[in-house]
Amino acid sequence: MLDDSGLRELLGDDEDAIRAVLEIFSVSSKKIYDDIAKAATLPDHDALQQSAHKFKSAAYSIGATALGNACQALEAGAHELDKPATDDLVKTIATQLRDIETYLNSNQ
Repeated sequence: MLDDSGLRELLGDDEDAIRAVLEIFSVSSKKIYDDIAKAATLPDHDALQQSAHKFKSAAYSIGATALGNACQALEAGAHELDKPATDDLVKTIATQLRDIETYLNSNQ
């Protein structure tokens, strides 16, 4: 789910700092996901690519590799993917995000 070794390398074993970073991710991820979903619906390929890039970076920074990989695929294919493929990636991102939120809520 999450590999927090990168956060721990940067922040040490400061659980409060790690928790704060994860809380910031949790709050900001909802907005970024909403941007992705909206851009996919319109479709606005440029906004989709930009939002996927932003989310990819945030996901990788907290060790959410599967989410980052899905965002990377969406970013790379934002202009070429057909609607069903785009929708599948958006659903994958939603599922990954929901799983991360469940994990974060159970580890508070």
